[in-house]
Amino acid sequence: MKKKDFDDLKKLGELELREKLTALKNDLYRLRMQLRLGQTKDNAAISLTRRDVARVLTLLKQKR
Repeated sequence: MKKKDFDDLKKLGELELREKLTALKNDLYRLRMQLRLGQTKDNAAISLTRRDVARVLTLLKQKR
């Protein structure tokens, strides 16, 4: 996630962040399944998605 994207996330409301979190978790699940099935070799995408999930969770905690 680029700095600009993270700044955009800061502007979102709690509901929108929760929707983004759900989408990221679905992406993470899909990437893990693809890796297990041998359909992809992109290990970096998994770690990048995990970091994005952590960023969204951090923003959610800050908004409370």
